[in-house]
Amino acid sequence: MQIKTIFQSIAAVTFAIFTLAAHAEATYTESQPNITITSVQPDFTLKLRSNPSTGYSWAIEDYDAKYITPLEHSYQHATAQLPGAGGYELWSFRVNPHAFITSQQTTIRMMYTRPWEKIKRRTELVFHVTTEANH
Repeated sequence: MQIKTIFQSIAAVTFAIFTLAAHAEATYTESQPNITITSVQPDFTLKLRSNPSTGYSWAIEDYDAKYITPLEHSYQHATAQLPGAGGYELWSFRVNPHAFITSQQTTIRMMYTRPWEKIKRRTELVFHVTTEANH
C-alpha cells in the first residue's frame, strides 16, 4: 500500500513539473528580435541589459495596444554584487486573445535613454512579434 502511495506522489510531482514547464513564460533578449507567440502561452518577457547607476533606463517607445498589453516592469540585479554593476530590466507582455484569430505581425519599440536629457542619446531596439492563428 505504501509503495502505491509513493508512486502516486511521484506521478503527481512529475505532472506538476511538466505542466509548469509547458506554461513557463518565454523570455527574449536583445539578440532575439523576432518573437513568435501562440495562444497556448500568450505571455512573454523582454530581458534587456541595463545599468541604472548610469541614469539610463529602458522605456516602451511604441507598441500596438490592439494586440499587446504591457503587464509588468522590474529590475534584476547582476549576479556579481560589484558597485555600479549592471543587471537587467524585465518587461512582461501579454498578447491579447483576438490577436490569435488570424496570424498578426506587430512591433514593440524600446528606448534606452536618460529621460531628463534634452538631447537624447539613446539606443533603440525593435522586437517583431508574430502570432500564430488558432486552428
